[in-house]
Amino acid sequence: MYCSQEASGVLLGILGENPTQFSLPLPQDIASLPLQDPLFVGSVLQEADKTEAKRFLIRQHYTTKIQLLPGVINDVLDDIVNAGRRVLFFGLGFDSPLWFHANGKQMIWFVEQSEKFIALNWRIPREHVVRYSYQGITVEQSRSMPRQRLEEHPIPKELQANAPYDVIVVDAPWGGQGRTSQRIAPGRLLPIFWASHKLCRNGSIVYVDDVSRRVEHDSIERFMLPYATLLRTYPGRRGPRSQKFLVTTCMADGSMSHGSA
Repeated sequence: MYCSQEASGVLLGILGENPTQFSLPLPQDIASLPLQDPLFVGSVLQEADKTEAKRFLIRQHYTTKIQLLPGVINDVLDDIVNAGRRVLFFGLGFDSPLWFHANGKQMIWFVEQSEKFIALNWRIPREHVVRYSYQGITVEQSRSMPRQRLEEHPIPKELQANAPYDVIVVDAPWGGQGRTSQRIAPGRLLPIFWASHKLCRNGSIVYVDDVSRRVEHDSIERFMLPYATLLRTYPGRRGPRSQKFLVTTCMADGSMSHGSA
């Protein structure tokens, strides 16, 4: 888990910076982060400026509390920095201001179960946040849940209205490995299923974190790999940590349009 100054240096190295040349701000209070950055609001940066845009975003919004791997952060930024893409994140956290600002046109939405993390990100406009409880699904149940049961979980109308999404990041809800947490944690079977079958288009990019956990691994095998190409695996300290996919056969492609209910 990269939650240290080491990660800051790795990110700056990715962006071509010498991390010893300046002190990267690492705000501890997410609420203190400015919501409007004049460099991005109302502007679309040219491709030649993308690296500088990423440097600015990391300096302004990176914090050691972010748990995604530096390589994932860099690639997601590449995919969404003022690219005019529709972006969906499963999960709100300390990284959410980074993603919100990276999408210059603010065509970005977050799905979150926890009121704690919704409150933490109170500066992100509520119309960009969808509360979803994942009732009736747990890590334990996910191991044998048939597709028919998954179809019984309705997609929030707010997500359908803005689909399909060009970039989807599955970093929530929480899912544990312990016996007790497996009985109560929702796990990520449903977001992975939705990402590859309901909310995508052909050509959508999907990132999934914690791919070594059993539910995530099995869900990818069942509902992602038959319909998508694995583009990259990001190694963690104990094996694969995150993966990036290109959806090639989205089951929802052509069935949804922006603004439809």
